[in-house]
Amino acid sequence: MNIKEYYTLEKCEKIFNAVEKSNWRIWKTKDIDGLCRQNGFIISTAKKLQKFIRECRNPQALYVSVSQFLNPHKNKGFFANRKVETKGGHYFYPTYGYLNADCILLNSYYFIDIDDENLTVVQEDGRKIIRYMENHHVWKKEYKLRYIQFSGTKGIHLLYDYLNSSQTKDPTARIRNEIDDKDDLTVDLLKNLDLKTIDKTHRSIMNNVFAVYAAPFSIKNSGRIVMPIDKYDFLINDIYNILSLKLARTKGKTVSEGESPDDKKVARVEEQSSAPQLYLAGERASLSSLPIKFRFVDNMVDGLKNNYVTAIKKHKSRFNIRRLKDLQKLYNLSDFYIYSLGNYIYAYNFKLSDFPRQAKILRRIKSENLSFFMTRGHAPMPISEIRYMDESIGDDINHVGILKSNFGLEHGHSRPHCNLFKVNYKNMSGRESNRVGTMMVS
Repeated sequence: MNIKEYYTLEKCEKIFNAVEKSNWRIWKTKDIDGLCRQNGFIISTAKKLQKFIRECRNPQALYVSVSQFLNPHKNKGFFANRKVETKGGHYFYPTYGYLNADCILLNSYYFIDIDDENLTVVQEDGRKIIRYMENHHVWKKEYKLRYIQFSGTKGIHLLYDYLNSSQTKDPTARIRNEIDDKDDLTVDLLKNLDLKTIDKTHRSIMNNVFAVYAAPFSIKNSGRIVMPIDKYDFLINDIYNILSLKLARTKGKTVSEGESPDDKKVARVEEQSSAPQLYLAGERASLSSLPIKFRFVDNMVDGLKNNYVTAIKKHKSRFNIRRLKDLQKLYNLSDFYIYSLGNYIYAYNFKLSDFPRQAKILRRIKSENLSFFMTRGHAPMPISEIRYMDESIGDDINHVGILKSNFGLEHGHSRPHCNLFKVNYKNMSGRESNRVGTMMVS
């Protein structure tokens, strides 16, 4: 199999857009002969990413750094004070022309690589870490879960934003501070959690600001895709069901390297749709082996650039109307139009917001489509019942009610969304209607 053929420009755009601030990161490939190559130029576009990948004969893996650096294409690792002395008392650095400026650390994820032949064990350890980080007062204030993804082989990656990243001007001290802070957290996790998948090698990776992880949506030599996973999906549903692996769930059976994801499990879209990713609307859809479909509109606003409406997704057991009221007040949001579909509640608000603000809103309410929105740059809004392919109805969509607001009513709202839901506000922008798509999930 020539894996290079997988990396079309469209695939590279998907990968590039899924990585935050790609141009400040180190990119690496592993070729079929085991040779690793690092980018010698800044990866600032998807086309440049494709160019870098195509320098390989047959790339077996694509990696990206957990940290952002001022000059990532020149970065050769932390060589400060790693000098070689000669007999005459002179010294030189191992890499000729080393510049401290090439190593200026801008930001870094706390990266946890969890792997085991049994993905159930991997998921158990991952859940322990996530819940501990959310409930531990100190770490909750300093670290926030950014991504969960299937590694493409036999594990998962957890990547946390470090909210108190060192701001010291000395680049050498900044890196050391970051390593020390990561090690403090690592020691605490190993001390308080009975983790079956973390050994000395994993610990060194967790503390390494120069570590790399498999790029999201890249492909491994096994043929598996590195896939982002929704946090709440990961906490609630079985990992094998999430990944849709072709695996006989017999007692004691584990994943073999030859098995790969079922490509038929990926959603496809009809009717001018723009969201070809898997998006399960309810529990029945996720548990059924029968193909289902539902109609949706995107939360992007047609006719406007970088404008979105709010589409909150919460499981019924976690939906709290009081928190939604608090959200209205905090972010000056207008009315919420609330619907139920399967085991989920959807709360739609048609006030305009840009991407950063929309991310803040979804993160604040812990919306279960946050991961989808952050990795894809948009989120679908179901507007119909779920149907099976024989047109029989699975779950009805029901209008729960309207949460009225005293805030933001005179601010800009999305004309296409308001027209679709037959509501009206004083200031509306965008085209008359949004494109409607049909999403199919099997």
